[in-house]
Amino acid sequence: MTNDVEHHVELAALQRRIESLELLVFGGIRRGPEPEQVMALFVEATRILGAGDLPVDAVAGWTHAILTLDETNLLGLARQLEDPAPWRVFLRMLVQLRARGFVEEVSAADVHLREVVRNVLDAAGLGLVTPDDMLRSELPLERIGGR
Repeated sequence: MTNDVEHHVELAALQRRIESLELLVFGGIRRGPEPEQVMALFVEATRILGAGDLPVDAVAGWTHAILTLDETNLLGLARQLEDPAPWRVFLRMLVQLRARGFVEEVSAADVHLREVVRNVLDAAGLGLVTPDDMLRSELPLERIGGR
């Protein structure tokens, strides 16, 4: 019980400190995308990958969009879709963009998304599974985060 209370207090303190930094640096508290926006990104990324139509003029936009995703967004998307790994579509998009020569342009988004995915996998008790494992095969994972 004490561990849960300590973790909750520590998390609240960290959140407050981050919000204070955001106020200082950005002039306001930055919020991530709403669940509807995350779903729209997922649908569009799935459509683009399915059509094989990855527009090169949209690289900066996709990089920015992926950089806005966090653990809460991906967990919510996983629950909404009842898919344990909906982030595969975003990882595949970044892999394809790198293969097309946009290595430098997508580097930050790739590092960010892989870290976020690792955090979600760790939280789900799947710390030994890597984002690359998720791309290589359709792992028979249970639903992440339950309902």
